[in-house]
Amino acid sequence: MLDMPPDLAKRTVNFLVSLALEVGGAIDAGDDPPGDPMDDLGVRYSFQIEGEPVIFEYVVLREIREIRIPALVWFR
Repeated sequence: MLDMPPDLAKRTVNFLVSLALEVGGAIDAGDDPPGDPMDDLGVRYSFQIEGEPVIFEYVVLREIREIRIPALVWFR
């Protein structure tokens, strides 16, 4: 993300913060988190930020109420 244009990096960070809140709300409500499931366990998901050249994977760690982003790809 350090190589992204500053405005894109800011939009990406803001999106990820909003995503974390949305994932937490979905889990609390017993719903599936947003994004495309990448496994049968409900742990890994992929997501493309609409209108931005950014796609990422995230992992839901329900027991500690956390998400982690192991892969983020920026298409130039």
